[in-house]
Amino acid sequence: MVVDAEGVGVAGISVTVYRATGNTDSPWVLDSTLLTRGDGGWTAARLPAATYRIMFNEFDDGTAAWTTWRPTPWSQTDDDEQITEFTVGPEVWVDYTRTVLHPRGGEVRGTISASYGRTLYGADIVLYDAEGNGDKPLSTTTKSGDGGRYSIRLSTRPTKIFIRTSHLGSRLVSRWVGGSTFEDAKTFTMSDGEVSEGNDEVITYLEPSTISGRVLDPEGRPVVSAEIVGYKSKDGVGGPWEYMGSVAYTRSPTAAEPELAGTFMAKLDPGRYRFKIEPFYEYGHLLRDEFYGDAATIDAAASIDHARTDQTLPDIVLAHSGGSVSGRVVDSAGKPLANVRVSSGLTRFGPSWPMAKTVTDAAGAYTIRVSSDPTTLRFVTSSAAHFEDFSLSELTVPVGETLLQADVQMIPKPIANTSTPKIYGSLSVGRSLKTAGGAWAPAAVTKNYRWYYLKGGRIRPIIGGTRSYLTLRKTDYGKRFRVRVTASHPGLNSKVVISRWSTALLRNSSMSLSVSSPSRGKIKLTAKVSASGAKATGKVRFSCGTSSAIFAAKTVTLRSEKASATLSTSYSTRMTCRANYHGNSTTKKTSRSKGVTVK
Repeated sequence: MVVDAEGVGVAGISVTVYRATGNTDSPWVLDSTLLTRGDGGWTAARLPAATYRIMFNEFDDGTAAWTTWRPTPWSQTDDDEQITEFTVGPEVWVDYTRTVLHPRGGEVRGTISASYGRTLYGADIVLYDAEGNGDKPLSTTTKSGDGGRYSIRLSTRPTKIFIRTSHLGSRLVSRWVGGSTFEDAKTFTMSDGEVSEGNDEVITYLEPSTISGRVLDPEGRPVVSAEIVGYKSKDGVGGPWEYMGSVAYTRSPTAAEPELAGTFMAKLDPGRYRFKIEPFYEYGHLLRDEFYGDAATIDAAASIDHARTDQTLPDIVLAHSGGSVSGRVVDSAGKPLANVRVSSGLTRFGPSWPMAKTVTDAAGAYTIRVSSDPTTLRFVTSSAAHFEDFSLSELTVPVGETLLQADVQMIPKPIANTSTPKIYGSLSVGRSLKTAGGAWAPAAVTKNYRWYYLKGGRIRPIIGGTRSYLTLRKTDYGKRFRVRVTASHPGLNSKVVISRWSTALLRNSSMSLSVSSPSRGKIKLTAKVSASGAKATGKVRFSCGTSSAIFAAKTVTLRSEKASATLSTSYSTRMTCRANYHGNSTTKKTSRSKGVTVK
């Protein structure tokens, strides 16, 4: 175990084991190297039988900040290390239970903070030999801890301290303690036990500055949503150019700031940059991707030297990547169609990615930008116009040229029913059933109506039933109804759609019920049924019981609109009796209930 003068275990002490060779020219050879554990303990295991020497040293470059105390029979070789010799043989275990190290040199303490006012945790504290040229750090390093505080032990040799912060952020400028360069840095020459406090340093945080500009198309219109891709010179002079990804996008205008249209602003550190402008969405493949400086490649692009001051670039004008197409859109009769939506897109991408859009004027004429790559034009009318979509595919127009007389004749779509006609209204004599005729495309169809009824399994047209409504009469009891709608449009084939059947038109009915218990276990029930405008026929079902069970029931046919029944039950209790009239083909169902105490 290795401990300091206070008996506390010292971690990270280098323990080097040398083995005797028996050779006078090279008497010792390195066998193994290990470090003391967190508690200062160490173990050199699996050593073959031989004579060994062990060296304790804090640093592997010989800059020991500790001196050692050695018990007999160890021998001192110099001030920076301790070597002891021992022999290991079969069944022999050598145990040096305690090695005490005494500190040499002193300790430097301080606090690291950033120029924006916060302390820095995790800054590297690196030691350099002050007699060197600052190109080779010593092996000893530590990091700033909570509150930016650091403490590091130095040997008695002249030393300088470097605060490295690049790993904490590219805008934090690393520096030396006491100066900005190695030559200006403070030199620490520590005596044994010395403590140097207050070696604080403020790390400069470099705020980025901006490069701004505006992107326009050849007609001088702002190009929005264009991506500005950045490349930075690695050596600050020329290439190689390091890809940075997107540094900005051109903005869209707002109601308050319309002048923002097409502008961009990139926050960047000082350096030499090159930009590539990539138009997006509807500008894609119609405006050419290009590098700043009207260049096609990064090697030919213009460089932007950026310092710590904001700068504005001249307007960037993108060139068209293709030509244009002009023509007219007409219907099958040669009549011009206005407001037809025309879009262009690369054929390989399909219609889901339009590159440019326009609409036809009152004369059906249009002109639209297209790419120099194979392009498809798509023509779409409104739902009210109801024409089939049309496409012109594989158009190729050289850059700067116009393809004329790309005329299109739109073909009308067939009439389509988009919603089946529905019947609504009141199923009552003297009231009307109605229909809106359903929904159609095109919407401007002419609709003709024909009403039908169903009775006794037979379907018949209703005389005079040719309107959008049907008035019900007494002769319609027992009938169900539906409507046939025929849609027509000039130049198109008509289309017929039929609604679903309505429920039947039935007479209202009513019923009276009398209930008594004339004798033990007997219930007598009498029901009288009447129907509006007709004699009630059919059956009545009687039932008596409680909420949880029916104790007696019977079905009786009406005779002269009257039905009677006597029910038997073994229960003498309070019951509820119900009469349910089943109705018939022209009359609605009805029911009545009464309570009775069974004797």
